[in-house]
Amino acid sequence: MTDKQNEEGLDICPFCGSKPQVGRGIYPSWFIYCTDKFKCGAETTTFPTESKARAAWNRRAEQIAVKVIRETEDENGVPLEHENYLCPGCKTLIYQHYKKCKWIEPIRWQNYCIDCGQRMDWSDFINPPLPGEEGT
Repeated sequence: MTDKQNEEGLDICPFCGSKPQVGRGIYPSWFIYCTDKFKCGAETTTFPTESKARAAWNRRAEQIAVKVIRETEDENGVPLEHENYLCPGCKTLIYQHYKKCKWIEPIRWQNYCIDCGQRMDWSDFINPPLPGEEGT
């Protein structure tokens, strides 16, 4: 058991940091799921043995945090009315900020992309300027 595993030998949830738990399917099948179902809901697919489900849950992608991508122009170079913040791994839209609106803090606790598992670095966007303050 490592310092990032619970007493059952399962790594903490890579998406929210909550405790995982072993689940049993209808047929002789096993899966692992995050216990914070309301905030996260991560789970593996089902496996024929508990050991295969555990191995799948504990497998992790590269844990180096990569900077979140910020898009301010479309593919033709035309400025957007909003800024897109994308996962650096799979380019999934994580957050969208409309320039005319007050900044709403992105989901900072989402340190991992829920689509590909890439660890994301939000450090460039900790204190973004409010609209109209960009030049100050």
